[in-house]
Amino acid sequence: MKIKYNFLSPLLMTMLAICCLWIVTDMAYGVRMWELTTSAWFDRIKALALILINIVLASLFFKRLANIFFDRNKENKLFPKVIEYFLVILFIVITLNISLYIIIIFINETTYRWGEALLINATALPIFLFYYTSIRNNILTGHYTEKIIQLEKLKVDQLETELKLLRSQYHPHFLFNALNTVYFQIDEENEAAIESIELLSDLLRYQLYDINTKVTIKQEIDYLQTYIQFQQLRMTDRLKFESSFDMNLKEQKIHPLLFQPLLENAFKYVGGDYLIQVQMQQEDSAIHFMARNSIIPDTDKKGRTGIGIENLRKRLNLLYPNKHRLDITNDGTYFTVNLFIDLSE
Repeated sequence: MKIKYNFLSPLLMTMLAICCLWIVTDMAYGVRMWELTTSAWFDRIKALALILINIVLASLFFKRLANIFFDRNKENKLFPKVIEYFLVILFIVITLNISLYIIIIFINETTYRWGEALLINATALPIFLFYYTSIRNNILTGHYTEKIIQLEKLKVDQLETELKLLRSQYHPHFLFNALNTVYFQIDEENEAAIESIELLSDLLRYQLYDINTKVTIKQEIDYLQTYIQFQQLRMTDRLKFESSFDMNLKEQKIHPLLFQPLLENAFKYVGGDYLIQVQMQQEDSAIHFMARNSIIPDTDKKGRTGIGIENLRKRLNLLYPNKHRLDITNDGTYFTVNLFIDLSE
């Protein structure tokens, strides 16, 4: 459908332009179309072909120009629009008069008449401006429609995420209540089991937060430290863990549970030297979180970015569109993830 439109649009524009030009010039010089000779009609067909080429070139130029000025005119400033339409008029005048000169001198083989040239320019200029405006409006409509589709897709993704969250919250509630029951049934001398249940209860309690409700960065750091402590209980003594959290990160607001999937990934796939390094620091208005874990050398070069990482990407796109960056690297020895989130309003 788009191919047909791209072909028919210049063709219809050519028919409109040539008909208007023929009517105006014939009326001005008293020419009767039905009295034209075969040779004169053949000359007009050649002129028609030349004008078609001219309009095809104009169509390509107009589309390119409209796209260039699309972003510059977002603020509705007058100056870029003046430049835009000045370039359109300049292009029309130059190409039209070159075509006109070729038609008069080489096709019709007559002398160049300034009065006829001015009449044709006065007739063709509004037609070409109308053509450019229609192309421009079509491009603007396309951009607007694309933006609406993207917004609707984001809404659908957000609804799906919220639905999954509601479904997943049932399990933390159930486990949280079950753990309280188990907690009181454990022998007091089994300190390791009691500590594990207490830590797990704290983790589940935090996960009940609504992902659309912001928490302080201090709450998020406390959760991460609890998660680290819980994971270390089940890990081998070979594990070497290094962490650093910026002391300036306290009251800044952030959506919860954005860093935990990266930390979980590090604990899940640590190998080789069994080293995990975690850092979180403030960089101007942004937060920089880094998680690095050693892996078995020269294995899994592509890295492991499973469902957890993919879900995190979707959440970041919903919660911090155009305000985050997630970089993942794997050099064969270490798997490193860097997450930057701009918290500026």
